[in-house]
Amino acid sequence: MKKDSGRSVAGEVLNYMEGIYVNELFWLLTAIKKNCETLFEKAKIPETGYIIQVDLEVHSLIKSIVNDSSHVANLIDPREKRKVETVEHYTFRKERGEHLKEIFNGVSVEKILNRELRDSIEHFDERLDNLVHSVSNKVEKKQQNLAHNMVFSDKEVITPFPIPIRVYISSEKVFYNMNWRFDIGKIYAECISMLDVIQNLESIKKAKEPGGLLIIIPKLT
Repeated sequence: MKKDSGRSVAGEVLNYMEGIYVNELFWLLTAIKKNCETLFEKAKIPETGYIIQVDLEVHSLIKSIVNDSSHVANLIDPREKRKVETVEHYTFRKERGEHLKEIFNGVSVEKILNRELRDSIEHFDERLDNLVHSVSNKVEKKQQNLAHNMVFSDKEVITPFPIPIRVYISSEKVFYNMNWRFDIGKIYAECISMLDVIQNLESIKKAKEPGGLLIIIPKLT
């Protein structure tokens, strides 16, 4: 960030600490990439027919991908002002996010910024309660099929497709959780593009993977 005469002490300190934010993005994006690749390997797509898997490691990988994507979103696109947050702190947080987002100018980050699925996982009990009430209003009229913590190679594994409660479709690379869907294939593509940008930054070029930093901030006058 460029220094200007009106910059606060926090802004001055950020000049020195910006590398930590960038290194954090590098670490999060690297984790997303590795977890996506492991997920794609574990979630089977048969040459013929269909596969149903029950693999909790797959769902742990997905949860990590969702959470890390949310942390990336918080860094480059901070949420609105919190109730207990001062205007000064919010303004700084917003400006910091805008600056970090500029690093990825021209790169699609649309899916990375979508926090709706993360919210559905974080508030899972509330969303599930709402689903129970929704199903209870319909169950007397017709049969209701639900699937929980499953991995299907294709949606056609079960017809009609059940109400998904944490269901991953391998052929689509899409994770469904009740009314929400998370396109992990597109997240992976965005992640690769963002990593390419990060790894071409002067401060990162020599690093093959994210590591630690030791930063000294001088006395500011």
